[in-house]
Formats: sequence, structure tokens, C-alpha cells
Amino acid sequence: MSIYQRLRAGSLLLPLLFCCTLLGACGTGPNGGGGINSAPGITDRFSVVTIHPLGLATATASCQAGEQMLSGGWAVTAPAYQDKVTRGGITHTVIDEYFIAASYPSSANSWTVTFTNQAIGSGAVLGTAHVECLTKGSAPTIVSQSGNANSGNTLSVDCPQNMHLTGGGYQLTNVSQANIASAVIDFKSSTPIGLTRWMVATDYSIGNLNHFGNNVSVYAVCTPGLTVSAGNTTTTSVPAAQQPEVATSASGSGTCSSGLTPVGSGYQKVNASARAFPITLFYPSYGTNTPTWATTVYSLPPLTIDSPPISSGGTLKLLPLCAAVS
Repeated sequence: MSIYQRLRAGSLLLPLLFCCTLLGACGTGPNGGGGINSAPGITDRFSVVTIHPLGLATATASCQAGEQMLSGGWAVTAPAYQDKVTRGGITHTVIDEYFIAASYPSSANSWTVTFTNQAIGSGAVLGTAHVECLTKGSAPTIVSQSGNANSGNTLSVDCPQNMHLTGGGYQLTNVSQANIASAVIDFKSSTPIGLTRWMVATDYSIGNLNHFGNNVSVYAVCTPGLTVSAGNTTTTSVPAAQQPEVATSASGSGTCSSGLTPVGSGYQKVNASARAFPITLFYPSYGTNTPTWATTVYSLPPLTIDSPPISSGGTLKLLPLCAAVS
């Protein structure tokens, strides 16, 4: 296994973070190159947080002065999915133990991710917020809108005229330590619609907790100075997990046309049960010959206690946004 593969798997994450802190070497160099995950003209920067059992934590990654924020993503270690899944025997039990409650642009140069750890007995886990930074550029325009999170609802925002999307995201705005166990919403999609609109679709089918009300926000990152095009839509299918066994998983990546680099990406969950199809990795891989937007997704096994029952397996669509950044 290469150093880069070990980094993505998490085994080298803490040592490299220590070296970066001492040397200030991560994500630096001419034209944005020289970082542990960079390409000419663009750098992936990150911030790591520890999420303790039955808790939540937020991490914010920021671009450096003079850089332009484009989009962001996340990664979380998921040890509970490596063991046989034995969830608590309560109605509407929380299924996705490492639910991503938010992934959104929290300022013109920062990306924030809210992680949860609802696994019992697996200990603390690491969550990493990622932000994609163009070496030179002007601050983007952030557009947002809040709405109701009832099942099947979609929320969308549009970029101003003459601007293109580079990314987008969502936020469950009133999630807290006190109510995280009841936040049974699932984000079925967070995706670009064309090149100027970002849309989020929610699913409440595993609970009847609509008292949350207007608690979801959708965000779009818009720029006038970059020509953006749609990348190659790719699908990652995960075979159904069997009861009672470990979760199944699959990894995939979205690509761009030759000469272009993924600056952001959206996703859509297809034929997957709510909160039973968690995404644990969603950020770009710039340290390869062909830059891609990478993902890892799990399918959790059905249990007899699930109410309503879940159907294991599903497909994840990646919809990258691409630009010439060198």
C-alpha cells in the first residue's frame, strides 16, 4: 500500500498532521503544489476533530490568504462498520452511526463539517473537514436558503447571474448534543442542477419527527471568474449486507474531461434506505495522475428491530464540477 493510500485509509493521518504542524509544509508550494493532496493551481486543505462516543463535533478547514475557496467535503473513520452491526432495540433506532449533520461553506474561505458518533462501544473516531482552494482568485459569493426538512422535500438555491457553481452543501441547523439521537433525517442528495443551482433532498421516512420544522439550509458557492463544466457522472453500487453481518462497502470516483480538474462534487443516493447508506469519504484526490473526486459508501445490514424495515444495498451517483485550474 502506498503512502497516499495509507493516508486515505487513515493510518498515516496523525503522523502527517504532526509533521505539518512542525514544518508548515502541508498544502504549500508554487501554484498550490507541494501539499499532501494538491495539483498545480489547487490544494485540498483539511482540519481534523475527535468525535467522542454518543457525541458530535464540528471541524472547519480554511483556505489561506489570497486563495479562493471552491468547495469542500469530509472523511470519517468508521470502526463500527467493521464489526457485526447490533443496534439498540428501540423503534426508529438511529441507523447511521456516523451521520454527517452538515457540510457547507461557513464563510467565503472556509468549509465546515458537523460529525456525529452514535456508535456504542467503538470509542472515539476522527472526522476530517476538507476545503478546496484555488491558488489565486477572488472571494466567492455564498448563497443560502432555509426550509422545512419533511420527507421528500427539496431545497435549492441559484447563483447570481453570470456566476457558475463550484460547489454546495447543507446544514441541519438546530442539531445539538441534546437532540442528536432524535435527528433521524437523511440527506438523500446534495447536488448541482445544471451549472447555476444547488439542490438538497431530505428523507424522514425512518421517523415522524417533523417538529424539527424549518431546520435545513442549502448552500451554493458561486464564482464569476472560473469557467465550470459538468464532469462525468459516475455510479458506485454497494451490494446488500446480510443480517446479521458486517456492513458492505464500495469506493468510487468522479472524473472530468481531459485537462480539467474536479473543483467540487454533488451526490445522489439511489434505491437506498434512509440512514442505511452512509458516506464516510467524500473529497478529491489530487495526488494522482488523473485528479478525481473520491468517495466511500457503506450499506448497513437489516435487523429485525428496524422500524420501518430497511432494504440493504444501493447506488451512489457522483456529479463532479470541473474547471481548468493550472
